[in-house]
This record gives sequence, structure tokens and C-alpha cells, in this order.
Amino acid sequence: MLDKKHTPRHRVLALGRALALGLAAVASSAVTADERPSRLANPSPHSPMQSVMIENVNISTAEFWDAYTSTVVEERRRAELFLIGVLDATEGVSWCDYRNFKTDTINEEIYEGLKKLTREQMKGRAARTINQILAKGLPCGRKK
Repeated sequence: MLDKKHTPRHRVLALGRALALGLAAVASSAVTADERPSRLANPSPHSPMQSVMIENVNISTAEFWDAYTSTVVEERRRAELFLIGVLDATEGVSWCDYRNFKTDTINEEIYEGLKKLTREQMKGRAARTINQILAKGLPCGRKK
């Protein structure tokens, strides 16, 4: 016969209590997205790669530009990883594709497009801004 502590029901109840405690801890320390700085520009001290996480949201175009043009290799790599995600998600949807445009052409279009932005435009979300630059500069059979 199983000990009462090891029955499936008790394990589920214990797991439920642990989950409830964990959620309560998270809720008590929650911040809004606007209060949380982007970790693309300020990586976690634990690991440089921890800045490339699903939690790293609301990256402004200015933050992306700073990392994309940084002399610090790690920052540039994080910006490149972010850019790869945007390119992958939007290829064939808002801009053409890699068969029609080489990566050098894509990078040049993004670089030149970002340089032309106003200070106000640099406050916008980086993914949206990059998407707009690609859609305008690298269409596939559509008018610019």
C-alpha cells in the first residue's frame, strides 16, 4: 500500500499549492511592459545570451539601432538575432524573399532606412519599423 504522501491525489494537490505560490510570487513582482527596459540594450548579468529570450519585448527602434551599430560584438550579435527573427517572420509576406534579395542588399536597405528616421520614429517598435522598411524597399512584384 502506498504512503498517503505519495498518492496521485496528494501529488496533484501539492503541485497545485506550489503552482499557486509561484503565481502569487510572480503577481506580486509583476511590472508592466512599459516599465521593463529592453534587455537587448542591457543584457542580463548572468549570461549575454539570456537577452535573446521571449521575454525581451518592446524593443524600440533606437535600442535596435544602438545594438545594430555597436562596436561591441555581443550587442551586434543580439541585434542580428533579433533581425533574423523579423526577417523570418515577414519573408514573403511584407517583403520579397532571399531568392530575390541577397543578405547584403537586405542589410543595406535596413541600415539606410533606419538612418533616415526621425527621433520620434526611433521611439517606435523595432520589428514594426524594420517590417515597414522592408515592405517599402524590397517588395516582390508590388509597387513601392
